[in-house]
Amino acid sequence: MSSFVFSGMVEGAEGKIIRVESQIARGLPYFIIVGLGDSAVIEARERVKTAMQVSGFEFPRMRKVVNLSPAHLKKHGTQFDLAIAVSLLRESKQIIARDILDSSVFIGELSLDGSIRGTRGTIAIVEAAKKAGFKNIFIGTDRASEALLVPDIRVFAPKNLQELVAHLKGIKILKDAVAIGLKPCKKEFSKITKGHSVVKRAVQIAALFRHHLVLIGPPGAGKSLMARSIEAMTPALTGKEIPEVVKIYSAFTDENFSSGKIYRPFREVSSTVSLSAFTGGGGHAGEMSLAHKGFLLLDDFHNFSRAHIEAILKPMEERHIFVNSGRKKTSLPSDFMLIATMNPCPCGEKSILSDSKCKCKEWEVTRYLGKFPQAFWDRVEMVVEIDGRWQVADGRAEDGRDVSEGKIQEVIERQQRRLKDFDVSFNGEMPDVAIAQTCKLDERGEEILFKALKMKMISGRGYFNAIRLARSIADVEGHESIQPADIAEALGYRKK
Repeated sequence: MSSFVFSGMVEGAEGKIIRVESQIARGLPYFIIVGLGDSAVIEARERVKTAMQVSGFEFPRMRKVVNLSPAHLKKHGTQFDLAIAVSLLRESKQIIARDILDSSVFIGELSLDGSIRGTRGTIAIVEAAKKAGFKNIFIGTDRASEALLVPDIRVFAPKNLQELVAHLKGIKILKDAVAIGLKPCKKEFSKITKGHSVVKRAVQIAALFRHHLVLIGPPGAGKSLMARSIEAMTPALTGKEIPEVVKIYSAFTDENFSSGKIYRPFREVSSTVSLSAFTGGGGHAGEMSLAHKGFLLLDDFHNFSRAHIEAILKPMEERHIFVNSGRKKTSLPSDFMLIATMNPCPCGEKSILSDSKCKCKEWEVTRYLGKFPQAFWDRVEMVVEIDGRWQVADGRAEDGRDVSEGKIQEVIERQQRRLKDFDVSFNGEMPDVAIAQTCKLDERGEEILFKALKMKMISGRGYFNAIRLARSIADVEGHESIQPADIAEALGYRKK
């Protein structure tokens, strides 16, 4: 006979329930863990043995075999420690509590003093446990805040192995875990240099409605400053977005959100990043996934390789990325808003807004821009050129938001009410079916778009992107329906 309890692991960003079986039999006193565990899993033997002995429990001096099932999946992490200890205690008859053990999942790393620590991927495992029908989850106290984001499952956070066993035996019942709820926050708004009113309007629209944005201008024009200001202009994470962001950061980083605050992700990436670190794979998330529900800032985009540019095309549109991990292909979420800054030509001085001092030859500019495929520009709704000249002499700063805070909140709520039936929150994320139902165009508007198609200003994909952007402009202007002027402005943001 053998005894079993349940634990879990993370594969990609999703949780999987693992059955932890143990058997104690006569024979030489050794302890083996099977089931394709990595080094952290194998080392659990010493952690579990010491924690059980320090906590006052008997560690059987017999042949002990622990199997992590299903055995064909590679196991990784230290979250199995707690389940292995409970399984051995159950097999050695030191715990007899069948009902609660069969309806519970145990996640935690054991310290040598018997205390329980939280582990990566807790929220994903809790979600998997809920879907599988489990009623209780036992975790370390430092991961309670993320576990409590999953409703309709009881979460317990015992401090150590003794407290857990006392609860399972009914000696001292634990209270349900209580943690500080995660509060969505946004960065303080930083002042932007005076002038550049057209650029600031474009940045504001991109931030409020999550449209991909490319800023083009000479060195020193303020492209990076404008791009970084978007982080403070955007609305805070919604209640639905918070668990999605926590799941990514819990699975692939050591962030446990102990401060109780959570911000919309903002990942600034330089051109020296490797392709693997950019896309992910091999058991880690790339920058595109870490920017999920947030921003991916690619500064000096012209220095990125063609491979990096092509790697970003599918995630920009499909909002997820497939990565290889061994022989398996895993899908990771990557719903980000792209912000890129770049020079207009090799020397950086080319401009259509002012007298150009560009000394580049035509073929040099053609080769320079040839790195960026048309498919990339089709996916970018807003391409804005920044004039290199300062527009005021005194250089004083002003608040770059043209819309009051109250109106910004009104605009956000308006788009969310309109899109609540389509499982999205921002105009830039609208699926085609939402466009068809919520973005009706009048005859003049249709005429402008078809003329742009005929003149090859936009492609079929660009047609729908222009409508999404026009809807956002209409919201800023307070128009109930999309006006021809809104469409004309949206087309003005397309790459020339």
